[in-house]
Amino acid sequence: MKNQYIFFAGIKSGIIIIILAITLFSCTSIGDGNSQGALEQAALQTTPMTAEAFIDRGILFAMRSDFELAIADFTDALRLNSNLAEAYILRGRALYASVANVTGIDANFSGFYYISEVLVNESQLQVLDRAIADFSQAIRLDPNNSHTYDERGSVYAARGNFDRAIADINQAIRLNPNNLDAYISRGNAHYHRGNLDQAFSDYNQAIRIDPNYATGYRNRGLVHDSRGNFDQAIADYNQAIRLNPNYAVAYINRGNTHFDRGNFDQAIADYTQAIRIDPNYATAYINRGIANRARGNLDQAIADYTQAIRINPNYTIAYYNRGNAHYHRGNLDQAFADYTQAMQIDPNYIDAYNGRGNVQFQRGNFNQAIAEYEAALRIDPNDSHARQWLEEARRRR
Repeated sequence: MKNQYIFFAGIKSGIIIIILAITLFSCTSIGDGNSQGALEQAALQTTPMTAEAFIDRGILFAMRSDFELAIADFTDALRLNSNLAEAYILRGRALYASVANVTGIDANFSGFYYISEVLVNESQLQVLDRAIADFSQAIRLDPNNSHTYDERGSVYAARGNFDRAIADINQAIRLNPNNLDAYISRGNAHYHRGNLDQAFSDYNQAIRIDPNYATGYRNRGLVHDSRGNFDQAIADYNQAIRLNPNYAVAYINRGNTHFDRGNFDQAIADYTQAIRIDPNYATAYINRGIANRARGNLDQAIADYTQAIRINPNYTIAYYNRGNAHYHRGNLDQAFADYTQAMQIDPNYIDAYNGRGNVQFQRGNFNQAIAEYEAALRIDPNDSHARQWLEEARRRR
């Protein structure tokens, strides 16, 4: 989710509030007491001859974030044995990971950590549909696996189909009432739908099952934050950090709460700590950039957004926010270029159209500004920013 703050001339800048969901499934174990490095080299250099060998090598590729190669190996495993539920699960997981914002991978690709978000890019949606098909086939082969329903539900949630997501996760919980991750996944779906009471209840249940589960506290902190209960939110984030001092995303969310309270120095300190833990955490740079922008430190903000783009060249919100910073500095050409890049990555990114409209408005190119705002309204006819500034541009034309 994104909270947006209006500064001037209608420019908006977003803080990303992150839900970290977890998918877990017991997969083939690769280690047998030998050196993991030696096993990896042997597996990667040998052409598999059996379905099991393809699975093992695919897991190694997935652990290296080489998801396309992993998908190819899991596909070859299924070519040799089309009744392997595990191979469908692994391929579905790799497909989802290939489009998700992955922040960590569990041993043997038994699961991965990711930022829970709704994806809208058409090519990403096609990949999600393939993942759903794989999990569905795995369920046909093994209808009593609680984790498979949980994983398919998480993919439905990423597709924005929360009703089907919740139905799947309900089934996961019916099959295993102690499926900790299913409560987190269902809480995430409820959170995305704005059902904060249900989300709060699910996160509480996860904490009851495992009082030392840091993610339960961190996600519950998000609900407190959304309700404006900032002290309780920070208490939950603090507990998550006590349980896991290297929990980068908990620092991010605590920083977001500090930001919401106007405590920009504390927010920057938390974002910086997240970066120390994970120097490749693009969202931490974006959020620190937004906090620097709020303090008026535009040079530092631009530097942070630029680093986020180096890490993830397809991060639309990084281009958008850097465009905002350039706009505020009066660098209209650079701002327009960044908004354009955001649009090229995501043609439905309405804020980028509004940003380009604002640039044209400031240049006095009111006809071009009108065209940009009208394009934004074709995406969302109810966008208040585009409506307001469209009328102003028409008045000044």
